[in-house]
Amino acid sequence: GVMSSTYLKVDPSLGMIARINRTLDTTNCMTSQTKKVVSGVLFSTGLWVALIVTMRYSLKVLLSYHGWMFAEHGKMSRATKIWMSMVKIFSGRK
Repeated sequence: GVMSSTYLKVDPSLGMIARINRTLDTTNCMTSQTKKVVSGVLFSTGLWVALIVTMRYSLKVLLSYHGWMFAEHGKMSRATKIWMSMVKIFSGRK
């Protein structure tokens, strides 16, 4: 998605791809097209890693909530419902 938007002249990275591209300009062993592709791949990989780390940390924080254990049987508070939906979102399909 990032690479296709780059070719459509839309910058989803808010200038980070151009900054990586300028950093790669110091090495004279790549063509300009190769530099664009490498900078896009580096940005996409960094974005993916940041997303995965954020999701894992969020799930870790969510799973430390124990308020649902002290709720009265048969009654579920709004906080517990929100907690359950957030755990379902961050835990994935499985």
